[in-house]
Amino acid sequence: MTTASTIQIPAHPIRRYARLAGVFGLITVVAGGFGEVYVPDSLIVSGDPRATAQRILGNESLFRLGFASYLLEALCDATLTMLFWVLVRPVHRDLAMLMVVFRIISTCGFGASQVLYFGALTTVLSDPATSALDPIQRDGIAYLLLRIAGFGGMLFSAFYGMANICFGWLVHRSGYIPRVFGVGIIVTGVSFVVHTLLLILAPAHASGLLLATAAVAFIPFTTWLLVKGVNEAKWRSFASGA
Repeated sequence: MTTASTIQIPAHPIRRYARLAGVFGLITVVAGGFGEVYVPDSLIVSGDPRATAQRILGNESLFRLGFASYLLEALCDATLTMLFWVLVRPVHRDLAMLMVVFRIISTCGFGASQVLYFGALTTVLSDPATSALDPIQRDGIAYLLLRIAGFGGMLFSAFYGMANICFGWLVHRSGYIPRVFGVGIIVTGVSFVVHTLLLILAPAHASGLLLATAAVAFIPFTTWLLVKGVNEAKWRSFASGA
């Protein structure tokens, strides 16, 4: 007869999953930094639709590469959701599942906003659907799509923040990952939720520094997972209910 302990302890080595999380996490950082930060900052001229359209047209390959980089980040982030769930589910299975739900909503919501972002390229390329518009109108629509995409992505970061709060608590509670990482992840989660609320209620105070906490907490955490992994004995102790 199969016991509950046998069911809870998977056959795969948990350290391998932890190190995979480290690999995918670092890819996410690099791809996201390029596709979500570097490329938009290089091409979007704040308050100037015409200049933005000219930059996009003059750097179409960079725009497409940036979007491809975002897709790579999204794929890695979806995989990370599963890997993180495996890492922390022995601590509290229900809370780990809530973390998964929040991360899925965040990824899907941000993905929807990126459709609008890519639509800006189609607009400035004089797509037949916009042929009736003059260049100034096309540039204005493209710029508006970029602004809405950016705002939409920020709104869904609240779900990412809630996922981090759940995940950070589980990491801190686990004991098989250094507790300091859990604290850092919780701080990141709170910062993302606060940023979203400020973006809605007091946009002038929605500082990007709140989002920068993600790099401060996430990069050391994923590096640790890649190099050190987790304490497998403690993880199995949690999994077996010891």
